[in-house]
Amino acid sequence: VPLLYETKATIKGYLIVTSKRTSQALADNDVLPERIVARTVPELQEDFYPTAPVVPLIRIIQDRLSVEVMRGCTRGCRFCHAGYYYRPCREQKAEPLVRYIQKAWEQTGYEEVSLLSLSTSDYSELPELWFRLKDFLKNLHVSLSFPSLRPETITPELLQSLKAEKKSGLTLAPEAGSERLRAVINKMMKDEDILHAAKVAFQQGWKLIKLYFMIGLPTETETDLIAMADLINRLGKLAKQFGSAQVKVSVSPFTPKPHTPFQWQAQDSLETLQEKILLLRQRIHSRGVKLTWRDPHVSFLEAVLARGDRQLGKVIEVAWRKGARFDAWSDQFRWDTWMEAFAETNINPSHYTRQRSFDEPLPWSHISIGILDKFFLSEAIKAANEQTTENCKIGVCQLCGLMDQPACKKIRIAAKTKDKRISVSTAQRWYQKMQQYITETKSNSQPICNANKQFHCWYRVKYCKQGMVRFVSHLDWLTILQRALRKSKLPVAYSQGFSPHPKIATSPPLPLGYESDSEYFDIQLLGPFVDDEKTYQRELSNLNLHLPAGFRILAVRKLPQRFTSLAASINIAEYEVTFQDPALLDLEQLQQFGVKNHWLVQKTNKKGKESFDLRKFVTRLDVKQKEKKVVIEVRFLNGKTLKVEEFFAQLLPFSQQELLAKTKMKRRALWIEKNGCRSSPMEIA
Repeated sequence: VPLLYETKATIKGYLIVTSKRTSQALADNDVLPERIVARTVPELQEDFYPTAPVVPLIRIIQDRLSVEVMRGCTRGCRFCHAGYYYRPCREQKAEPLVRYIQKAWEQTGYEEVSLLSLSTSDYSELPELWFRLKDFLKNLHVSLSFPSLRPETITPELLQSLKAEKKSGLTLAPEAGSERLRAVINKMMKDEDILHAAKVAFQQGWKLIKLYFMIGLPTETETDLIAMADLINRLGKLAKQFGSAQVKVSVSPFTPKPHTPFQWQAQDSLETLQEKILLLRQRIHSRGVKLTWRDPHVSFLEAVLARGDRQLGKVIEVAWRKGARFDAWSDQFRWDTWMEAFAETNINPSHYTRQRSFDEPLPWSHISIGILDKFFLSEAIKAANEQTTENCKIGVCQLCGLMDQPACKKIRIAAKTKDKRISVSTAQRWYQKMQQYITETKSNSQPICNANKQFHCWYRVKYCKQGMVRFVSHLDWLTILQRALRKSKLPVAYSQGFSPHPKIATSPPLPLGYESDSEYFDIQLLGPFVDDEKTYQRELSNLNLHLPAGFRILAVRKLPQRFTSLAASINIAEYEVTFQDPALLDLEQLQQFGVKNHWLVQKTNKKGKESFDLRKFVTRLDVKQKEKKVVIEVRFLNGKTLKVEEFFAQLLPFSQQELLAKTKMKRRALWIEKNGCRSSPMEIA
């Protein structure tokens, strides 16, 4: 708390904390620590994590069940703040993790489980965890993912065991372009290991490799950048050998962070960073590579705030008052706003990105994360000499300052046992587990003479969409439905191929913001008893237990072996539009439309302006003035139809957006019209 501590300005102009503030007004002055020390939990416990996490109704970025398997990292990458901040390294046991994943999945129905840590491939019980989860996840069509993998752990055995419902891509983070520079940052990866890992992934069916690099690292030269470009080009050339395979490369400027061996380093100037990005763009020419980079201005501001002192509080407030919001989003970042804030507070931001001397007091020196200052200094000197530091999980203790922590003592005991080594031996243990799994599968598989016959049966389901869920899009609804189906454990049939999907076909999508009394989807079930209509009418109706309020299953019917799909058979949609203000209704215009045979309008699309006849699509228009309602029926012609708000926008003096705000749209029914007769999609011979 700033109030409780004295500060002074250094020769360099920083505000640093010097001592506790002595004051009679502070009754608890005696218990104030001279130095703030970070608190850590000694071990990760199962009850730290909620088994029923909140599942949003719309798609989010981290749209999966994330499970922390390990906290902290012993790799010692010298640029990585999180790697040091979250020490000591603590692991969860596989058994409680399996139990937690099963419980949490039953509450969420997620299609993906992500094993979360700073270096998941270093988790010592990873093979055991995966092979205990394998059948559970496979039967439910749930995939497992890692944030990133180290190239030396990527083997055919590992990737074969990870083949899942979707292979979204493998992520590697070499960070530096040359092996020399990787020694400087203490992230040793050989170029050949990276190339081999990519080749193995492509051979096993993965179509995307993601790579993360940094520019502006300490001691970086043009030679290192050229080495980066050459490695990326080699990967792009490799990808082209596998058809549509692709390499995505993300480049970020280096930002020096507190409590790391690079906390004293300078950040490259904006001009230098721009030149380095330009060099990479010019030298990376492979067609199989997509290169993206972070705006150096964002990284500059990040470095200023990361290594700043208390004076920056004024800058942040001024920037906020000027409208700075959500600056981590590129479309919201306002460089000029921040520069104005620095100017108004008379603070030079470049002062915070300069090189610091080792004996210089730092604004964060009064805070300890448990790691000794002399350890950071030793690592900084090693970096300058291109010397690496061994991972203490597989080598000797590096005496960082956390040696007496219970978690560190466990690591030391494990490291003394050869078969507990991580790194390369992780791949060996994957191989051993894979062979064991294959052997057990063969020994347990026996010819089944009287197996129950497997049936493929289609069911048609009618449901409604009412209330606030009218703002859930069609694609988000499909995700909700699929999760409800997984939670119900219904035997849904899946497509074959690279990315299997549940066999579901829907009626024409309902526009966003509309309610509906009658929507439909067809679903195929696969199993020995799915032809039992009464049972599965009940089971599908029970989906209501897993659906959010507003969605409700209304009816279920088994389909004959041959039937016409919803998309091909439905050709009439009936809507009810309720106006908040009856004055919005232009009765004369609506009546004129009703008596005309044609009503030509122009519509602008990607191809330009196009003329079309509204009357051709509208089969009924019924105005109920007292009820402030209009009932309109719209026809589907060759897969095309007319949006209701688009229709009214052509006849009334309002935009589509205004109409959606001033009306309530509801789809009352969908019809199948054939030979002059109408029937509901549930009326199937």
